[in-house]
Amino acid sequence: MIPDSARLLFYFAKLVFSSVLALRQRDPGIKFHVILMIDPRLIFKLNPQRGRIVFVAGHRQIALAREEKLPMIIHSREAAADTLRVMKEEKSEEIGGVIHCFSYSVEMAEEYLKMGFYLGIGGVVTFKNAK
Repeated sequence: MIPDSARLLFYFAKLVFSSVLALRQRDPGIKFHVILMIDPRLIFKLNPQRGRIVFVAGHRQIALAREEKLPMIIHSREAAADTLRVMKEEKSEEIGGVIHCFSYSVEMAEEYLKMGFYLGIGGVVTFKNAK
């Protein structure tokens, strides 16, 4: 059984992506400002089948960002290797954007910076238990 939270998040991601494609198809001149990639690991941990579907959506979202010549905002949590792999497979360095709420290692930061991405550092770095 798929948890309600996973089902909701999956359908939200699907709705947003299909809406963007439908808008673009209806009005090819429409301009978007940013492409947002939903955190795939959140769904992957709850339901592996749904996670794979969202990774496919991630590839499509990167392709859409490339077509629209728009920067991406990537939110990735507990999915460092998977997110970087998808981004490299899709040559995301050609697009650029921000890694939102970055919380990975220094090495991972260097990888993203080499790709030309900015790092969004959240307020959690001010917490007493921050590493």
